[in-house]
Amino acid sequence: MDKNSFANNYLLSDAVPVDPTLTVISAEELALAIEEFINERFRGIAKVTIVPGISQSVLVCTEYMAFFFKQLLAEIYGRVFLNISISSEENRLSIFISCEEDIPLTDVQTRSIIKTARNAGLNIYPDRRLIKLTLSYADAALRRIYAISPHDGRQIMLSKLCEIFYCGRVYSTVETANTALTKP
Repeated sequence: MDKNSFANNYLLSDAVPVDPTLTVISAEELALAIEEFINERFRGIAKVTIVPGISQSVLVCTEYMAFFFKQLLAEIYGRVFLNISISSEENRLSIFISCEEDIPLTDVQTRSIIKTARNAGLNIYPDRRLIKLTLSYADAALRRIYAISPHDGRQIMLSKLCEIFYCGRVYSTVETANTALTKP
């Protein structure tokens, strides 16, 4: 499968982030949203697992976070299987994206993905077979004043993933998300 066939097969849009606003969101709900979306939509080319014990909040740009995953999947277009593990490490959320062979990205693609990750608020450490992303936990004062409810955080991230991947189709529930791709 080539890159264009991949985009057509998975119905990827050309949507890009327009709102660089950082949002305080539960790290656990962020992880659960990413796990649900990728495992449901990209089964066979990527798998997300969450290591239990994530209990803090993070400050992240949800649109750029969604765009990071879309860009990564589109650039790799199924040539290798990606294992994505999300866990808590000391004072940060860590996302490890690995595969059994070298990640097939050019230098230009790698630089573009690095830029997108940084715009999302992530620290990124790419290597041949591993991309490590970290996101510092938000200060307690920020969590107390600006945090949205955990359920809303998950819905917001799922909506942003759907919006960036599929150009505006809102992801409100699992039931409507399953039918969103069949509606014009």
